[in-house]
Amino acid sequence: MEKAWAKLHGNFDKIDGGLSREPLHDLTGAPSKTYNLLVGKSGDDPWNQYVWERLIDGELRNHAMCAGTILYTDEFD
Repeated sequence: MEKAWAKLHGNFDKIDGGLSREPLHDLTGAPSKTYNLLVGKSGDDPWNQYVWERLIDGELRNHAMCAGTILYTDEFD
């Protein structure tokens, strides 16, 4: 998907650092939404539980989804 999106925008230099939802939206025309889990919180946290419910709902509805990670340099207690 990334190669196709880079071609759409001319080259890889123009898409560096983009979110996965951007090419998914551009290539499918489908709406996109980003949900971030709260770092350092458990799965029982109300927000994190809401995010997981959205993921399950998207899977049940056969929505195209993507996931990513962010490197955090701060350590958590």
